Amino acid sequence: MTNMGRIRRLMSGRLLVVGLCVAAFFLVIESLIHVFVFREGDLVGQMFFADAREIALRVLVVLIVIAFAAFGQITLNQRRRAQEDLQTSQEMYRSLVEDINEVIYEVGIDGAIQYMSPSVEAMLGFSAPELVGSPFTGLLHQDDLGLVADRFQQSVSGHPQPTECRLLTRNGDFRWVHGSSKPILAGGQMTGIRGVLVDITERKQAEEELREIERLFRGITENVTDVIWTMDMNLNFTHVSPSTERLIGYTPEEEMAIGLAGIMTPESLEVASKAYERALDGESTADQMKTFSSITADLDHIHKDGHIVPTEVRMGFLR
Repeated sequence: MTNMGRIRRLMSGRLLVVGLCVAAFFLVIESLIHVFVFREGDLVGQMFFADAREIALRVLVVLIVIAFAAFGQITLNQRRRAQEDLQTSQEMYRSLVEDINEVIYEVGIDGAIQYMSPSVEAMLGFSAPELVGSPFTGLLHQDDLGLVADRFQQSVSGHPQPTECRLLTRNGDFRWVHGSSKPILAGGQMTGIRGVLVDITERKQAEEELREIERLFRGITENVTDVIWTMDMNLNFTHVSPSTERLIGYTPEEEMAIGLAGIMTPESLEVASKAYERALDGESTADQMKTFSSITADLDHIHKDGHIVPTEVRMGFLR
């Protein structure tokens, strides 16, 4: 509790005492007036032996003073609790906004930045005060201006949509962010949008690297004369290279649809199945699987026109 909170509690706790003191002070003053102004008896008699009307009046005054003191104490306690709750909420909100990695932002209806949480400095290198008042579009990559403008209009019309765009950093690079927002309403009127920015640069880089690997793999499989294929653990094709059409007449899509049973002779299918089972059953423990590299077997494939095509097949596990 702050020093101010202790002072308020101390003050509210003494209000009743003050009320009683005020009532006693009133009793003394009233008795002095009767004795020295109206010459009615002595001080002790006026204070303790007054008539019934005087006593009733004094009791009424004391009760009124105490009632006001009690009301004041209740009001101060309620105000103190409300202020303490507000201070706690503000501290929690401030801690949440300042400690999270995501950036909380507000943009006015005119497109100017109205607020940026302090975490923007870790993300972009700009401090929040540097960005407040500047147009949000000044941070955007040129290629993303149209997309973000459309999303902003959707938010203004009450239909916000998440978006991914690139924001400028202090060193001139761009970082990918995922943004989501909601309208800010004041008096029933929209004054801007409030949202959250999440840094997704690493995810975007990983996606680009994966696409590059896929392009390289596709380039290899589409240009080699050997057939490259992949299967799941149930021996269903998941990929077949285009060269399979030159070898056995089936397109990759046709081969994936008919499966192993449709492109191998029964004898070769049995050989392939047993070789695969040996790699998985008790003869190949978990430790052996780590050292298992590949299986090579001579297998007969059935060409689309029906003739047999002898092949050498090498199979290995993808890890």
